[in-house]
Amino acid sequence: MSGLLSQRYLIYTPTDDILISESSANRISCLVEKDHDGYPDQRLTFADASNGLNYSFGMAFINEYFDVGNRDTVRRYSWTNGSRKITGTGQVIMPYPQNGHSTRTIAISPMDDRIFVSIGSASNIDVEPLSRAPIQQANINGSNQTTFA
Repeated sequence: MSGLLSQRYLIYTPTDDILISESSANRISCLVEKDHDGYPDQRLTFADASNGLNYSFGMAFINEYFDVGNRDTVRRYSWTNGSRKITGTGQVIMPYPQNGHSTRTIAISPMDDRIFVSIGSASNIDVEPLSRAPIQQANINGSNQTTFA
């Protein structure tokens, strides 16, 4: 598939499209497979900087929402099953310092009641404050954020 830039992370959508975060391009692409040969036939822009992306990385679907781990936030967007593009800038549910590593991996608990976000260290060599280099957990709406591990 051509047209992809700096691919960093991928997930399947609930409808079996593939989303790829292209972090330095501030874009998430949706790969659509139409002819059932196992290879994507089309690349669509699912989200970009106009949606508030800032070096997007981790992604997760939760009920009717789509969450994105950006360099400085986790943003939540309304999502309709089958949609291949999000609209608007979403809602910031978890803010983070922008310095240091930019990756934010997201996982949703099996009961859909907690969100977990891994945060890279600022330098890879120093002892970090608890807001850096841990796994943070919060209620699914982003409230009550604490260090999990």
